[in-house]
Amino acid sequence: MWWEPRGGTSTIWYDNWFNLGPLYLHVSEEQTCHTMKDVCKFLTEEGWDYPAMRDFVPKYVVEHIHSNMHPIYLSNQSDKAWWTKTNSGKFFVKSVWELLRYKNERNEDMIPVASLMHRWNPDYSWDCRCCIIPEEETIDHLFLTEEFATRIWNYFSSATGIMDPMLNLKQFIRFRVNCGSSSWHLILSELEHHMHNISFRIVRCEPSPPNLLKCNTDGESKGNPGPSSVAFCIRDHSGNLVVAKGYIIQDTTNIVDEARAIRESLSFCIEHGIDNIIIETDSLAMVHILEGEWEVPWNVALEVSIIRRLRSDISARVKPSFREGNTLADFFANLVFSFAGDFQIQNFQEIPSAGKKLLNLDKYVEIGASVFKMAAPWKSPLCGGAQEVIVSFSIYTGGTLTISVEDE
Repeated sequence: MWWEPRGGTSTIWYDNWFNLGPLYLHVSEEQTCHTMKDVCKFLTEEGWDYPAMRDFVPKYVVEHIHSNMHPIYLSNQSDKAWWTKTNSGKFFVKSVWELLRYKNERNEDMIPVASLMHRWNPDYSWDCRCCIIPEEETIDHLFLTEEFATRIWNYFSSATGIMDPMLNLKQFIRFRVNCGSSSWHLILSELEHHMHNISFRIVRCEPSPPNLLKCNTDGESKGNPGPSSVAFCIRDHSGNLVVAKGYIIQDTTNIVDEARAIRESLSFCIEHGIDNIIIETDSLAMVHILEGEWEVPWNVALEVSIIRRLRSDISARVKPSFREGNTLADFFANLVFSFAGDFQIQNFQEIPSAGKKLLNLDKYVEIGASVFKMAAPWKSPLCGGAQEVIVSFSIYTGGTLTISVEDE
């Protein structure tokens, strides 16, 4: 259970209000005996009272609060409780049952290779030997979630229009091809005659309107959760770089660092007097959450609360971007891990050569176009059949290429 600080009504010592567990686990017995009871003793209308906090709280806890829970202000609302064992933060008896129930270690969906070896030799593990962190060698693991399989799916999925979560191979195939069969033999038979509709779209970073800045944000998590970074880059209407910043943050998940990247960009804009900006993120989930179309997951509740408060101070429109149109922000987010650490870049000359190429590609604009059409057979990656398509090439000055694919 995590208590999101709002009115400071949660207990200082025994409630998990700073997301590292109850405070009494982090301080000495003398400190827990102090008369202060509620979090509001550390929280004011101007934000956290760090001088008062340092007298009773370990230094690393204060630094954690300053880095990950700032700014938060005292309000007239009660602290909100979030159940951290569900994504939504809502309590369900089912989630408790999943924590407490006894689970059979034997998985009947195992492929027979490792399990047979285990029967012959009990010392032989039935874990997958292809992974750095071994997991049970199931069909779904081998063909969907295994490390090499994941790289293959990620490489081809965007090109084939497959953007669904790949958790169960049978369910995934039946959903994508409208297959009513449940046996592998019938599923494979239907796949042989299945034709998949494929469309392509080349995406580029669109410039902002005149006299308006645009900020692209991105977060990177190596492991989800794992070592994480956030970055953003601000450009003018001509595509010229105004500033780029990158930070290392605590180990977290993808959606958290995407939210943190938006938060850091808004804070920078407020600090430097930028009061009208377009913010683009390749996290469609965060756009839906910030627009109130999706419920707020508990693990980004604090970030969303801070973002909404920051947006009330400036005119900032948050809009989605394709990943291919957010390549420069993605480059800066990964640059943090390339021995760069935290950085701030303020001119074109400071950008590494790979980043300069991405920036220049985004700056190309359409001046004139010549359109050519050609018919070509297309072989679907999901089946053995081929379909006839029309491929249209629009060639722009500066080397930009647009391709559209239509069914014949």
